[in-house]
Amino acid sequence: MSSFVLSDNETVIKTYKCAKISVPFKKSIPGLMIITNKRVVFQNEDGHNSNNWIISSEIPLNDVSGIQTHLYNYFNIVKFLLFSFVVYIISTSMFKAMPGLLGSWVVEIVLIFPFLLNLLFEKNIISKEAEKAIVEKLEGTEIESFIKKKDKQFYVSLFRILFLIGINFLSLNIVTNLSFRWSPVFGYVFLPIVYYFMYKYIFINDQQFGVSIYSRSSNGIGISIQTIFSNKSKGFSPNETLRTNPGEDSEKILNELGAFILDIQQMGDYGIQKWISHNN
Repeated sequence: MSSFVLSDNETVIKTYKCAKISVPFKKSIPGLMIITNKRVVFQNEDGHNSNNWIISSEIPLNDVSGIQTHLYNYFNIVKFLLFSFVVYIISTSMFKAMPGLLGSWVVEIVLIFPFLLNLLFEKNIISKEAEKAIVEKLEGTEIESFIKKKDKQFYVSLFRILFLIGINFLSLNIVTNLSFRWSPVFGYVFLPIVYYFMYKYIFINDQQFGVSIYSRSSNGIGISIQTIFSNKSKGFSPNETLRTNPGEDSEKILNELGAFILDIQQMGDYGIQKWISHNN
């Protein structure tokens, strides 16, 4: 819970878990957007705060003049370079230790194939009739009994891992065995491209979230929830770097916060009742 205190005749209409706030080397905590009949308040959730810091901003509800939100995938170049370095070192070491296994085109294709087959089914490139025929052929076999031990999501996750392993060693195999025929520069370009797509696939949920609520009276921003990176030239220390990742209700805020506030501003109690009914 937050340390939010209500004024006289003030009631909470809705609370959004809009963000996960973190600073380097500390656990992230939920950020709450609290909408009352009088105010819009942003606070961190005290119950999860072991970092000994508090964030709080508020603006009168009738003073809100506009809202700007964003949710986008964040690409961290340092994280990507570290990821590429670790993958390359581990991959080349394993490749040299087991060249007959990991350098085999057949093994790499076998690792990649289940994921690609599942993708063809998901995209309906292979018809449902063909999928049903395959399932029928497996009925009563040891493969069917093995598959039934786990749910579908387990195998989808397993196929993804095998695909990443297979595509990694397949790329390394291509660079090792074929790049000399084309150009020595090929390997230096090809592997980073593969690592980039692997990075984007693995860290697909590495997103940034932000909200700016504008104030009519001050003609500026009343509440700002943004990622703020440290800037030594402006006197920030590394511990003041603030990251805001999406919370449970980030997409709801993007879709409905503007309409929510506008209804209450224009319709008063009727707008409040509308959104209370909507929430229930």
